[in-house]
Amino acid sequence: MKSGNIINLSDGELRDLSRNLRAAFNNYCLKEMELTGYKDSENYQKLIEAIQETTGVTLSNSTLRDIIKLKHNGQFRPDTFDAIDKFISAYTKSPRSFKGKGRVEVVKQKVFWSVNQGYKPGIFINGFNGPFIEWEKVKEELETKVLPQCPRIIPVGSRVELRDFYGKKDFVVWIFDKSDQHIASVWLGGNPYKQWFVDGLVRIGKTHSDTSWEVYVIYQRYSDGSYRIVKSFV
Repeated sequence: MKSGNIINLSDGELRDLSRNLRAAFNNYCLKEMELTGYKDSENYQKLIEAIQETTGVTLSNSTLRDIIKLKHNGQFRPDTFDAIDKFISAYTKSPRSFKGKGRVEVVKQKVFWSVNQGYKPGIFINGFNGPFIEWEKVKEELETKVLPQCPRIIPVGSRVELRDFYGKKDFVVWIFDKSDQHIASVWLGGNPYKQWFVDGLVRIGKTHSDTSWEVYVIYQRYSDGSYRIVKSFV
């Protein structure tokens, strides 16, 4: 319930917030994270950074500890509560509790290439238990929202196609120009510079060999379906 400039949660709502915050953090980290009563633990710092990265808001470790351990009084400033609510919404399927005056928040998302998990081509959002986007939609997004952002290295009119890799069907995403020449690749979620560690970002680059790659541009997907450049190397 919102009262003036304060949002008041009941005991039950605070328990739900605590449970959903834990779940969102676990999904963000792709593993179960221990959050103890010690507010200065490394995991609370990771949670602060996760919320800041997703929402742009920095919360205190004391506030987050009190929510997790159900010691919070349930009274939140709207910006504090909204940041927590946005983070939960971004990394779980839980509906947002408080949306303000009809606002639709746009938040960062992580993408995960489903074929790595033996699934049909497409991407999972924010974890392998998250929403799934079919390949046809992913292809459209890449061709209309990603490739056009770097016309100097990816010619206008280029397209993306699935290709097999060492017998694995539809395992890689290649970029072809209008002359059907393979000019680059798209890597969905994995970082080739860190042994393909899954960080949820989208990269365009070139494969030089089975052990050598060059990244051209790194993108972040957002909840409105847009892709924004995180870093360009060209």
